[in-house]
Amino acid sequence: EYKKAVIDSHRGDLKDEFCLILISIPLLLLAWSVFSDDPDIQAKIDIFFNKFSNLPMFYQALVVGAFSTILGIKGVSTFKKK
Repeated sequence: EYKKAVIDSHRGDLKDEFCLILISIPLLLLAWSVFSDDPDIQAKIDIFFNKFSNLPMFYQALVVGAFSTILGIKGVSTFKKK
């Protein structure tokens, strides 16, 4: 009964799909940069990830934690090992 209530409350909620798209965009861009042999996009992707890795650790953890919570991922132990 509880599971049915949870499922019903999430019906029509596009938050999970939106977050999944946001998470997938960098992966798709990475794949495109590798397979297209476009040096400009490869350089821009490198700049993006360098800038993201230079953000404060608390912000990186906040971003990862927010997406993990929205998608229902339990624990982020791989991120903690960094």
